[in-house]
Amino acid sequence: MADDPRSQSDTEDIPDALAAFRAERPARREQESNAVSRAAALLSLVRPRHAAPGEYRLATEETRELLRVEPLEPFDLPREALATELGNLGAAEARVAEAGPRALTEPERDTVDAAQADAATELFSTDAAERGVPRPDASARLIAASLLDDDPLVQVAAAAAALRVDRRNPVAEAILGEAARESGEIGELGRAVLTSDRQDQTRVVEIEYPSGSEDPAADATLVHGTWARRGRWWQPDGSLVQYLREEEGLFPHLYRGPDPFKWSGYFSFRVWPKSQKDWNRQQAADSLAWWTHRRLKPDPDLIGHSYGGSLAMMATQAEKQVRGMVLLSPAVHRTCLPDAAYYERILHVRMKLDLVLLADVSKPALLRSLPNVTERLVSRRGLTGHSATHDPRIWREAGLANYLRDEWLPSLSPRLYARRASGD
Repeated sequence: MADDPRSQSDTEDIPDALAAFRAERPARREQESNAVSRAAALLSLVRPRHAAPGEYRLATEETRELLRVEPLEPFDLPREALATELGNLGAAEARVAEAGPRALTEPERDTVDAAQADAATELFSTDAAERGVPRPDASARLIAASLLDDDPLVQVAAAAAALRVDRRNPVAEAILGEAARESGEIGELGRAVLTSDRQDQTRVVEIEYPSGSEDPAADATLVHGTWARRGRWWQPDGSLVQYLREEEGLFPHLYRGPDPFKWSGYFSFRVWPKSQKDWNRQQAADSLAWWTHRRLKPDPDLIGHSYGGSLAMMATQAEKQVRGMVLLSPAVHRTCLPDAAYYERILHVRMKLDLVLLADVSKPALLRSLPNVTERLVSRRGLTGHSATHDPRIWREAGLANYLRDEWLPSLSPRLYARRASGD
C-alpha cells in the first residue's frame, strides 16, 4: 500500500453505511466519502470484548447517528468461517494472507460489490433494524468481502473487524502488518488498530531527556501523539509551531527551544477489566508535568494532538496547574480525564467520524461532562479525519485563530509578565 494522496480530500458529506455499500462505482469526488463511511461502519460493527456496552455506545455515538450502524455484541466465528467466505468470493485465505489483496478483475469486483451490498442490506436496512440484532453470518460476509475491497482504507477497517471475531486471522494480520509500515493516513489507522487489538501486551514508553539551553519566555508547548516523535509539524521549525507563534494574538511564546518534550509508546488508557495502575502511562504524564515545570512559565498552556492531548489532560492528574488546554483530536478515556481543579478552560477541536479514534474506542462525549470545556467541530478533511486538526490550513478554514484570539484566550487569566497580543 503506497501513501494515499487523498489526505486533503473534502470528506465532510458522508453517506450512511447502507448507501455507501450499495453505491455502484461512485463518482470520483464521492469515492473518498464512501470509503470513509464503509470504514467507519466496519470499525463500529462489533463491540470489542474489552469495552463495556455503555462505554462502547459512547464511542460509537456518531456512527449510530450518522451512518445508522448499530454495533453487534461480541461473538466468535469458527476458525474456518472467514476462510469459507473468502473462498466463496474466489479468494483462498492462504493466498490472500501471503500476497495480500490484489487488484480484482471486473467480474471479481462485481462479485465482491454484490456480497458487500447484500450483507449491508441485511445488517443496516430498516427491515434489519425492525427484526432486531443482525445475525453474525451477515457480519462475516461483510467483513470477508471488505477484506477484498479495492480501497486500502476499507481493507484496514475490515481487518480490524476481523480480529474482533477471529483473534489471529492471517488475512487481517497481513493487511495490518503491511499498512502499519506506511507513513500516511493508512499507516496511522493500521497502527491504531494493532495497538487497540493488542492492548493486553506489554508496552514500552520511550521519553527523551535532551539537554540544551532554555527558552526563557516560553509559556506554552505542543505535545505530539504516539507516532509523531519524528514528525516535523510540532518541532520548532514545524508548520503548526510557526503558525501559532506568528499568527497575531495566539501563542507568541510557544516553546521553540532545543529540547522539546518527546515521547512515544504503545500503551492503553482504557478501563481494564480489573482495577490496576498503568505505570507506563503515569510515567509519561508525570514526565510531561515535570518538563513543563522546568521549561515553561507558570501557568502554561498545553496544546496536544491525539494521545499528546491525553498526556496534557493527565498532567493535571499529577497536580500540574495549567491555564488552558487546546486538545486536537484527543484520545479520550475515563482514565485520562483531567482534574478540573488544575485547569481553567479546555478547547476540544475534532472532526466527525475520526477513524483513528474510532479504532481506539475513544469517547469524546466524556469531555462534555467536564466544566469549562468548549467543543469545536471542524469540517472533515482526509481519510481518517485525525491528523488534519494540526494542519494550519484547517485552522484557517475553520476560523480557529479568530476564535482563540477573540473569545477563548481572553477568557483565561491574563499573563502578568507580558501582553499576549503584542508578542513581547
